[in-house]
Amino acid sequence: MPLLSLAEAKDHLRLEDDDLDSDLTIGGLISTAQRMLDESFGVVIDLVQRRWTLDSFADFLLIPFRPIDADTIEITWLDDAGTAQPFTAFRAVAIGGWLRLLPAIGTSWPIPADAPGVVTVTATAGYAEDAVPDDLKTVGKMLVAHWFENREAAGGSMVEVPLAVGMLLDPYILRRV
Repeated sequence: MPLLSLAEAKDHLRLEDDDLDSDLTIGGLISTAQRMLDESFGVVIDLVQRRWTLDSFADFLLIPFRPIDADTIEITWLDDAGTAQPFTAFRAVAIGGWLRLLPAIGTSWPIPADAPGVVTVTATAGYAEDAVPDDLKTVGKMLVAHWFENREAAGGSMVEVPLAVGMLLDPYILRRV
């Protein structure tokens, strides 16, 4: 599911539906905006399974993507023999839209092998069909319009992304304290 449909983007750009000349360009810009939200902000649009590895357990594990279906979270770790072990005694706590994983009350994290990538967290991330928030759709429309009108990467006509894009994305910024 894309961030925006081609029709939504063309409507925002005030282009006619039968104007097919720019469809490939607009489709590429929609994909770029969606990839930027994912890679730069951790906001996953498509419903996908994400997996990431850590070198150890910390006080808490911050899931670097959102939204996350907490019911799909799985944690595995490698013991000293290199055998994968499931860990299910954890809880997920939402803070500012981001999920932190902590050991269940009265438990602690296991002690994994001393090696890189010994902890793996897997979860389903992204929005269900037609559930992308309006503010993210607006960001997508603004980025597509900006890039459509300012196609040159360098030159005398360089223009910054509209201020409103940053303001709309502010709640999605992962703030580490």
